[in-house]
Amino acid sequence: MMALFGPCMFVGLSNGLTMPSANAGAISVRPKLTGSAAGLASAISVTGGATMSSIAGAVLTEENARYQFLLVMLSSATIALAAALIARHLERASLDADR
Repeated sequence: MMALFGPCMFVGLSNGLTMPSANAGAISVRPKLTGSAAGLASAISVTGGATMSSIAGAVLTEENARYQFLLVMLSSATIALAAALIARHLERASLDADR
């Protein structure tokens, strides 16, 4: 039981550390569109969670829950890492173009 809920505690802690900065970054780009940016950022977050929940529900069965659950978690972490690296690349390209 602690093998599942222990890491979930760290996920919650990391969300608490990163989400405020992500939301501040999302709403600070264009101050006149702060409400729209906050709503869109929240909608994207909820949509991502709902998508991953539906994928997990479709993939997991009682027989394969242990390994498929780890596979779903690994794939979502890989997608998140890829998205972060793409965003970093686009930001650097934008900064280089401004010079």
